[in-house]
Formats: sequence, structure tokens, C-alpha cells
Amino acid sequence: MPENPDTKIAGKKTVADWQALKPTLELALSADPALWKKVFDEFFRARLKARYFDPIDTLRTKRRYRGEGFSIVALQCSLVEYLAASLKGESYRSVSDKLLGGHEYNRSGVMFSAFLASEEPFKKYFSQALADEFYSDVRCALLHEARTRNGWRIRLAKQSGLAIDAANKVICPESLQKLFSEYVNIYRERVAHERPVQEAFIRKFDSLCQ
Repeated sequence: MPENPDTKIAGKKTVADWQALKPTLELALSADPALWKKVFDEFFRARLKARYFDPIDTLRTKRRYRGEGFSIVALQCSLVEYLAASLKGESYRSVSDKLLGGHEYNRSGVMFSAFLASEEPFKKYFSQALADEFYSDVRCALLHEARTRNGWRIRLAKQSGLAIDAANKVICPESLQKLFSEYVNIYRERVAHERPVQEAFIRKFDSLCQ
């Protein structure tokens, strides 16, 4: 069912705001990069800030070393899938393959791992095999059990400076967060200029209004 028109989907922006804007965007496909950047900032970046970046920053500033790292990385793992699905314009649906509609997916692991292994700046750190391992031993372990598995550790204090130290199986949430900020800026440019990315952007926000 459609969301209430007053439901906020990106900061103060509502379902009604998106529905009013959508026809203009459909006419501006492959055109008007300035408009697309403005929409990106007002909708996509605002949604990230309110639902991911601000909560992560709140946890980062606490720094009492009482489990904040687990919560931060859990949010970051959730963010990976949201960014991956947004890039493709797809929405998760828990049904069998036969019941999937167009632009729907039911295998989070495939979406999650492929994104890390193929998109800048994450692919500098993740091979496909490491991305698969990260999904299983970090993402799933954190979301289901509030733990990591098979030797993976989370350290709030910067040590090597690497977001992911694969050799020692160490995750640095501080450095990892910088990769997300870098990706968002890359994605903003793609939304401004690439028609397939623009079409996916529209599909994703349509799905958020359902």
C-alpha cells in the first residue's frame, strides 16, 4: 500500500514532495545535472544523514568502548545494502525467485558482496572472496548475534589506518566511514550525468513511497 503522503522519507521531505517532483525528473533524464545534484542533496543525502550518518556520528562521539563499535559496523553493513540497492534501483522482497517482480531481489548476500567488490572506493579493499566472507562473518553475525565470527575484530581506535585490514581481520569503523562519504560523492556525480543511474534513483524512491 502507498505510504501516507505526509510520511517523511528524507529529512523533512515527504512522500508528497517526492510524488510532486517525480514528473520533473522524468523529463530531465540525461539532462540538467544541477537539478539532479539538488535533488540528490535534498532527498538521498538527507535520507542518509538522518537514518545512517547522524546515528553513526552519535555513536562515534560517545566512544566509551562499551560496544559502540558493534553498533556502528552493524549500521554500516545495513548502509552497504541500501547503497547497493539504490544504485540498481531495486527493492528487497522476501519471496521465492518465481514471485519476484521487476527490480526486486531476495538475496541480500549477492547484492551486498557484489557492491563491495565492484564499486569505488570499496573495491580497493574487497575481493569477491573477501566480500563474501565479510557478509557472512561480519554483516550476518552482527545483525543476528551482535558479534563477529571467525577471527574478525572491530577496533574503534585507528591503528593501521586501513578501513579493512584483511590480513589481520580488523575493521576500523572510523576509516570505513570515510569510504562511505567518498562513495556518496562519487554516486552524486553519477546521478547527475548517467541516465541508467537516474532511472534507478527514481525507482528506488518510488519504492520508498510504497
